[in-house]
Amino acid sequence: MARLACVNVGDLPLQLLYKKHPKWRELPVAVVSKDSPYGTILTVNNRAGQYGIQPGLRYAGALSLNHELRADAIPEQTVAEGADFLARELRRYSPQIEVDRTEPGIYWLEAGGLSSLYPDLGVWCAALRRSLEKAGFTASVAAGYTRFGCYAAAKSIKDQVIFPHPRSERACALQVGISVLKLPAEVAERLEMLGVRTVGAFLDLPPGAVGKRFGPEVRRLHRFAAGELDIPLQPTEGQADPQWTIKLPYAEPAGDRLLDYMRRSLEDVTGQLRKIHRLIRELRICFVLDRATEDTLLLEPILPSSPSVDTDLLADLIALRLENLRLPAAAAAIRMSAVTIAEGNIQPELFAGAWRQSRREADRVFARLRGIWGNSCVQRAKLEDEHMPERSYSWEDLGRMPWEGQQDLGAGRGRQAVRRIFSDPRLPPRQQYTRRWGPYPISGRWWRGEQPRKYSYAETRIGEILWLCSDEPGGQWHQIGVVE
Repeated sequence: MARLACVNVGDLPLQLLYKKHPKWRELPVAVVSKDSPYGTILTVNNRAGQYGIQPGLRYAGALSLNHELRADAIPEQTVAEGADFLARELRRYSPQIEVDRTEPGIYWLEAGGLSSLYPDLGVWCAALRRSLEKAGFTASVAAGYTRFGCYAAAKSIKDQVIFPHPRSERACALQVGISVLKLPAEVAERLEMLGVRTVGAFLDLPPGAVGKRFGPEVRRLHRFAAGELDIPLQPTEGQADPQWTIKLPYAEPAGDRLLDYMRRSLEDVTGQLRKIHRLIRELRICFVLDRATEDTLLLEPILPSSPSVDTDLLADLIALRLENLRLPAAAAAIRMSAVTIAEGNIQPELFAGAWRQSRREADRVFARLRGIWGNSCVQRAKLEDEHMPERSYSWEDLGRMPWEGQQDLGAGRGRQAVRRIFSDPRLPPRQQYTRRWGPYPISGRWWRGEQPRKYSYAETRIGEILWLCSDEPGGQWHQIGVVE
């Protein structure tokens, strides 16, 4: 009978939050839907749960239970990228892996694929967990024979377990609590009132009555626990992005000859990508320097205006990046890698008239500017939902020119004046003002302990209007910008 394993990276959004804020591990922590007092708590750590903070509460309400609570939002895209990263790590330990897209952090693996390297399943599970720990994640592993048996065990333990035969696996699965199932909160509460606290007791309920009383989703979970949905492993295809190393015949300090080596290697790579219909979205270059310590110099990623396998275009962007590069030592080798995307994943235009030559030319110009000055040299302002004027916008890298409907980023938000905000506050000029407006107090993030800030406008004798602010009552005013 084939051996199966389930890997549970528990509370993946919470573990991603720990990687984003490492100092929060010893504090009450929660993942919220948005960084706002009205954000909903999605998951909490054990420390927060001790104070009665549970998913479903508002952030402001949870702060009233413990003022030390730390919270942040983890976008779904970040969770998806984290799940894909873990899948790539796990592929080193099994030739067959299935990613559970309905529950991020759950993976199914064929447990016998590397038996020549790991003759004992316990050693295999331990090596797998150590690999994830090095990447900053904790996981539990259960190796057995059925989907639900491995799933229930992996969700109810903190380390690893290997079942010697199917009977022991089934006995363990029937004894675990129903909390391992993703039951809706109201259903779990009703089952608790009925005294149904284990999977075995849940399976004792008549299947037809479960579907009629609790709905089709709970009926599906009942079938899953009963083993009716124990389908074979469905491997998730992983498209490995190309990585290659150019070993130079001798140490090379000149940029032109380095470019020639990279161009020739790119021709081979782009030729292979064309055959599998993939495009290069990002190109990464690392120079291995000719030193005893084998130092390396990693360049900022090169981003074409749109995903492409045009060797001339990519070589041109590399040449622009190398123009301002001075290697501290000659290069002994070049390591290159590409982040690719499927050709069919590029969204075509809905209307042919939406494409304009000027827009395509602007994309090419911006790509060349990024090639020379770095990927953050072309940015645009993005409006933020904040009270503080300085936080009402943020800067984000501009990948491509926005559509016509996206040109007016401030549509719907009225403006009485155009402010030029300084990067750092400064002392205002020492002179008498002809007129003064304000002060206007505005509250900051009070749920994080920030005090209200006062704003004021002052007109100088030469007609210039200064934008001033003060953080403390009766404190000194600072100039944070001018009104134009």
